Amino acid sequence: MLNSLRPLTGFKYQLKTLTRAMSTEPQVHPTSLNSFDSNHALYDKVRPEFSPEIVASFFKELSLETPYDGSKGQKLLELAVGTGKFTKQIVARGWGAPENLTAVEPSSGMLESFRKNFPNIDAREGSSYELPVEDSAYDAVIVSQGYHWFADHNSLKEIYRVLKPGGKLGFIWNFDMIDLGFNKNLQDPKQQLGISDEEIEIAKGWGQTALDAHAYDGDVPQYRKAEWRKSFENQSWFDKNNAVDFFKYSFLPFEKELIYDYWLSRSYITSLPDSEKAVFKKKIDEDIAALKPEQHFDDGKVKQFLGTHYFVIQSTK
Repeated sequence: MLNSLRPLTGFKYQLKTLTRAMSTEPQVHPTSLNSFDSNHALYDKVRPEFSPEIVASFFKELSLETPYDGSKGQKLLELAVGTGKFTKQIVARGWGAPENLTAVEPSSGMLESFRKNFPNIDAREGSSYELPVEDSAYDAVIVSQGYHWFADHNSLKEIYRVLKPGGKLGFIWNFDMIDLGFNKNLQDPKQQLGISDEEIEIAKGWGQTALDAHAYDGDVPQYRKAEWRKSFENQSWFDKNNAVDFFKYSFLPFEKELIYDYWLSRSYITSLPDSEKAVFKKKIDEDIAALKPEQHFDDGKVKQFLGTHYFVIQSTK
């Protein structure tokens, strides 16, 4: 991990571009880094917020104070913060001062938006492979919508380094599809989500746009493929036998005029040439035109199926 190059404080360390280019250490995925640099404003505009109810449950599982009152002296690290979609929920629970929250993000574009949204939060440029923070400093590390981009042993080892003894790691994702074989995190959607047959049919309306979008994601890491789970195999830093998986869903009203933009905020769509984007937009327009007003719309807005999944695991430190 090039630990010999990290200053003792760990606060200001960044690898220089030339050093990274010559290094054999794992790097941030170029699709995520380049696309998020360019689409950060759109991402901030169209990506959904997280349910406060689910976040409260997530924080409880992470053994984090909610609301934060400082009585336990806890510290939280949010990794791959993006523009701060999840950070809003953290701040709403009383966190956000430099002594209790650190934000780390590899994309300079995303970090630019984040700092505009949260000028008072301690935000640092860095990645899961070289966290610019001290050893054994945090009670929990949270990753929202991002772990699949860096799901490997190098990341886990580095996250383990910064956790206090007994510290926990938590991932949380929103997802758009419940189709078996498409979202491999779901083995039994009716049981895991508690969703009815009627609601499954409603979800298929929004799901068709997801199918058309994800047709372009074959070569990039994605949550839906569940390959991120493999990173917990053959490792000793986290107790995989006592991990917690939690699923929940809702239907949200979504402006049909913004559906294309919603999918355009995905890295694998952002990176398409303009000609392919035009083809994709035509498919989305056709999907919207095929929706049934009585089934897939509510007060003029499309019913967006939004599932949420969180995963919490404790370190063995």
